[in-house]
Amino acid sequence: PEHPLPPIMIENLERFPQMASIYLGNGTGDFYRMVAFKGDRASARASVKAPPTAMFAAQRIVTADGKRDARWRFFDTDSGEIGINIDPATSYDPRQRPWYAAAMKTPNIVVTDYYAFASVPSVGLTVARRWGDANDNVIAADVTMSSVSQYLGSVRAQQMRGTRNAEIAVIQKDGRLKIGRAHV
Repeated sequence: PEHPLPPIMIENLERFPQMASIYLGNGTGDFYRMVAFKGDRASARASVKAPPTAMFAAQRIVTADGKRDARWRFFDTDSGEIGINIDPATSYDPRQRPWYAAAMKTPNIVVTDYYAFASVPSVGLTVARRWGDANDNVIAADVTMSSVSQYLGSVRAQQMRGTRNAEIAVIQKDGRLKIGRAHV
């Protein structure tokens, strides 16, 4: 059976275009991810071998009978399934990813440093939180640096019009600069 979260995940990806994907990993290594291909994500579509009309992809990795079953399902704008790609040799395990390990150590939301995403050719950061259940589920979302840059550019254009000598910067909690500054 397919995962029950796709409608909620798609709704959030449409509502928050800064997110490239939303996913759930658990303590047994199972993984479910929904990826959006809108905007600047044409390379993501090619990376996962999605059909040209795909707007979303769902990746599912589960262990059954000791074997990893990994597959991508592709959806068009009406959320109709338009293709499937089976990956018989996946080595992806969410428990080995920095977002999962960090989220398991705290009940709070964690934000990773930026890094190269595993299956989509983009650099970004992950926002994650432990679900708090017996299955050690962690829910997370990827945000690409290009989408953060586009968002900051729109903030600058819309909200800081006419302002002189203003800068926008993303600063980590420890005071380090997360990404470059946008001068206005």
